[in-house]
Amino acid sequence: MDYAFQYIKNVGGQAQTADYPYTARDGNCKFAQSMAKVNIDGFVDVSKSDCNGLLGAITKQPISVAIAANAIMFYSSGVFANTACGTSLNHGVTAVGYGTDSGQNFYLVRNSWGSGWGEAGYIRMSRDVQKDDGICGICMVASYPNASK
Repeated sequence: MDYAFQYIKNVGGQAQTADYPYTARDGNCKFAQSMAKVNIDGFVDVSKSDCNGLLGAITKQPISVAIAANAIMFYSSGVFANTACGTSLNHGVTAVGYGTDSGQNFYLVRNSWGSGWGEAGYIRMSRDVQKDDGICGICMVASYPNASK
């Protein structure tokens, strides 16, 4: 995600989601020259393997995270707590919040596989297992952009 943030900084911004929504389908790219853009000054890396740092960052804004996604492919609902996913990171997602369901603490994560996957495109990933690296390595590589002023 850091490479993407650096690219956005270098090219002078990115189209807003409302103007150019991600559809998870093949299609033609639109030229976003005339659209309003969001600019960033840079990005901040959350401390590596620091689930407390990730949780603190999520309280302020959505956070880009990498996860080992093989085990979540067939997720449909509930708090995902499968510790067999490991930490071989291979997919970028966005941690957008956190909560508790029936005593299970979770991160709320938005995926890019469309609204037909998981809980309308989201997964609730346990915060109660693999506390060092986080479930599926969610705490290992996290970052967020600094917005331009």
